[in-house]
Order: sequence, then C-alpha cells, then structure tokens
Amino acid sequence: MTLTVLNFKGGQGKTSIALSLAEHFQLGIIVNEPYSSVGLALEQDSYFYAKNKLPNADNVVYDFGGGVSAIMLEAIRQSDFVIIPTLPEAADLYVTEQCYRSVKEHVDLEKIIVVANKCRAKDFASVVE
Repeated sequence: MTLTVLNFKGGQGKTSIALSLAEHFQLGIIVNEPYSSVGLALEQDSYFYAKNKLPNADNVVYDFGGGVSAIMLEAIRQSDFVIIPTLPEAADLYVTEQCYRSVKEHVDLEKIIVVANKCRAKDFASVVE
C-alpha cells in the first residue's frame, strides 16, 4: 500500500496522520521537507528525505508539504490514496482547496480523502463545502 498525506499549508496534521498510518500498516515514511517534524518521532535512519527524486519504494507513506513539485506529482500518481488533512478555519480551507484542485488533476477523485482535523460539528459544513 502506498499513501500520500499532503497539504500546501503547514499545521494541518499531515505528519501525525502519516506517522499513525505508517505504524498501523507497517509502512515506511518518505518526507519532502528537510526539517520535517517526523524527525521528532523517528530516528533519522527510520525515514527517507526525498530531495529531488523519489526512491524506488512500495509500502510507504509520503508525508509531503509545500506546493506542487515533480516528486509530489510522482508520489500522488503512484499512491493508492491521497489524504489531505485540513483545519476548519478559513485560511486553512482556502489553501486546502488549492491543494485539492491541484491533486484532482492528477489522480482519480475516488483516491482523494479530505480529513477534517479538530473539527466540531458546527464547522463540518464549511469543510464539506
């Protein structure tokens, strides 16, 4: 299984979700940011930093932030699912929408899962919208 957890905005819960999925499904983790907080949870030799090129790997979780890049596109195209976490605040939703629009151009819609983090029932409608 190959999963990508991404959003263009930080602080949405990408790394927490990626770490949980990797542990639950016993997957490796590949990050695209040199200062990823995944390093706080794992030893440096327990994950891979993909600077310019993805390693040839299966059974991984890509924990990707930032804007669209060639390696991000490669990761989402080979993923079984693309998970886009978001918070319910307007600025978070705005950037998440930009991320969703960028991703949906490259993968089937049924592969995209938007996760509403820290969302109360009253906030859920704005996330869905």
